[in-house]
Amino acid sequence: MSVLERVADLGVDAVAARGLGVAPGTLQLRRVWPRGAEHLLLEYGDATGRSVAGQWFADPERLRAVAAATRRATAAQARAGVKVTAEVLLQAGGADRKLRALAGVLAEPEASLVVHRPERRAVVRLEGPPETYAKVVRPGAVAGVVATGRAAGALPVATPRLLAASDGVTRWSALPGVALHDRLGATDGHLVGRAVRAVHAAPLPAAAQLHDAAAEIAVCDLWLDRLASFDPDLALALRPARPAGARPPGRLLGGHAPAPVRGVPLPPRLGGRAAGPPAPPARRAARCGRRATRRADEDSLMKSSRNPHTLWESCGAPQQGRSTRVR
Repeated sequence: MSVLERVADLGVDAVAARGLGVAPGTLQLRRVWPRGAEHLLLEYGDATGRSVAGQWFADPERLRAVAAATRRATAAQARAGVKVTAEVLLQAGGADRKLRALAGVLAEPEASLVVHRPERRAVVRLEGPPETYAKVVRPGAVAGVVATGRAAGALPVATPRLLAASDGVTRWSALPGVALHDRLGATDGHLVGRAVRAVHAAPLPAAAQLHDAAAEIAVCDLWLDRLASFDPDLALALRPARPAGARPPGRLLGGHAPAPVRGVPLPPRLGGRAAGPPAPPARRAARCGRRATRRADEDSLMKSSRNPHTLWESCGAPQQGRSTRVR
C-alpha cells in the first residue's frame, strides 16, 4: 500500500474531533503538496466540509519533533489543535509553528479558513462587515506579497486592495465577482475577453517576474519528480500533460500563472460573490494534472458561450480563436 493510500482516510474519535474542531468520523484527503520524497503537506475535509491541515513525514522522529514544536508555538491559542493520528500530524484552528499569526487571525470574530498550506501560507475570510481577507505567510515573505499586490493594482482590471500589512499578515478588500468556471453557460464571453485584452495591453509592472516556457517546464518537472516518489503510476500518466518544449519568444504580456478559467472573477451582476486576494504564483501540487483538466475546462467554456468565438474576439484575436486554445 502506498503512502497516499495509507493517509487517504483518517479515523477521528469524538475526543480528538473536539480538540480539532471537526466532526467525528472519517477525515478524507482532499489535497496533497509533495515537498520531497519524505514530506507531504496535506488537506483533509470532514463530513461537514470543514477542512484541517496536516503533514506526513517519512521519519517518525521528525514527525514527533514538528508536532511538539507546533504545540509549543500555539500553546496560548485556545482554538488551535494539534493531533498526531497514525502517520499524520493534524493542525487545526491555525496551529502552525511557522505561521505564528494564523491562529490569532482565525480567533477574530466571523473568521473562517479558506486554505491552509502548513508552514507555507494560509488565507482567512473575515465576514465583517465589510468582508475582508487575510493572507498569512512567514514574516519574511510579507514584503513580496505586498510588492506583488501593488504590481497587480497597477493593471487596468479590478484587483483586491491592500488594507494593512503586519508581521506575517496582509489584509485585503474583498473583490466582488465569481469564478468564471462556476458560471459556465450563464455568462458572456465578451466580459472575460475584454478583461484579458486590457491586461495584455497594459504596460508590464516594474515588479513583474518573467515566467517563460522554460520556467513552466521546470515547474512541471519538479512536481512530477516529487509525485513520482509517492505515486509513480500517476506521475507517468500525467507526463503527457507536460509542455513539450519552449516556443520562440513573443511579446511579453501581463498575467498570472496559472490562470485557468476557475480563477477569472466576474462582476456581481452575474451572480458573483466576493473573492479574496489572488492565489500565489504557480507552485502547487498536481499542477501538471491541472494542465490536463484545464483543456476540458476550456472546451466547456467555448461550448457554453452563446458564440464560441466571442471570448477570442474580445481578446483581440478573432482569427487565432478559430484554430487554437489558451495554453
